[in-house]
Amino acid sequence: HTSGLVANQNGREVRAAFRAAQPGKAWHLPVSAEMTDAFIASRDLASPPGKTYNYNNSAYYLLGRIVAKLRSEATPIAAYQKHLLDPLGIKRVRRARSLVNDQQPNEARYTTANSAGRDIPLRPSQMSDGEPLVPAGYGSGQLEISDGAGGLTAAMTDVARLIAMLIDTKDNA
Repeated sequence: HTSGLVANQNGREVRAAFRAAQPGKAWHLPVSAEMTDAFIASRDLASPPGKTYNYNNSAYYLLGRIVAKLRSEATPIAAYQKHLLDPLGIKRVRRARSLVNDQQPNEARYTTANSAGRDIPLRPSQMSDGEPLVPAGYGSGQLEISDGAGGLTAAMTDVARLIAMLIDTKDNA
């Protein structure tokens, strides 16, 4: 949280930056992880590294990408699975899906109350060029490339197993 990176990015910002840099080329949503990497790298720092605390999904996103690269895996979840989850017997952690139609049948459904505490708020989609309004959590972000920044879903028993390992690495199976 003290990386100095601008805290967040979204697919619309990434696409807009690529459109501005190469106006003759058609850029579409959803954006790729490689486009997101380049976008984050192109931005000025928000603060000097190590100086200011700021919750930072961009830093978590890049951390996941670095883990994949260092482990010679195509995606962060592949690196997590092979080098962390499999040795712990954890089998039910996977990439979350942005669109409800793409989610696994047993995936938990999101509930996000708006400030009035009633309905799930609507946001522009980051999953299609038309950017239709979608319920928050269902295409308003791009979970498929966000393994390091909250783009995972898991069975509660597997989350508990991971937490137990983190609490005491000597007292677990």
